[in-house]
Amino acid sequence: MKNGSKPKRIATPEDVVRLAKKMKWRDVRLANGEVVKAETIREMFAYAEAGLKREQRRKRAHATAA
Repeated sequence: MKNGSKPKRIATPEDVVRLAKKMKWRDVRLANGEVVKAETIREMFAYAEAGLKREQRRKRAHATAA
């Protein structure tokens, strides 16, 4: 028997990118001492967003009788 009225929803890649845009990123210090700049993290999500967009296809021109 389920207690909740709505089942849990799995986040889509689009959801992740949308959330990443809202975040205020800071530099991340890794365990080995390296630092990942916030700008680099933003660029990674920008590339991810670009990868999600569909390619623009040109529509064929239909001949119409005049």
